[in-house]
Amino acid sequence: MGDELIPVPKDLLEELASEYQAKISEYMQGYKGYYDVVGSRWNRDYNDYVDSFNIAADLLGWNKMEKIE
Repeated sequence: MGDELIPVPKDLLEELASEYQAKISEYMQGYKGYYDVVGSRWNRDYNDYVDSFNIAADLLGWNKMEKIE
């Protein structure tokens, strides 16, 4: 499968992106004081999550989340 593009209906992408954004918010609450320390394991994970969300946000025309670097 790899980098193969899969067509996804816009409403499904919106639902998935919204759920993913909610999970990122939960992560931020659960790891407050850790995810915002630049270079920490939790910070790298957070930035990876944000990168993934921002791809969907770009496709949907949504505001992107800010990485902490």
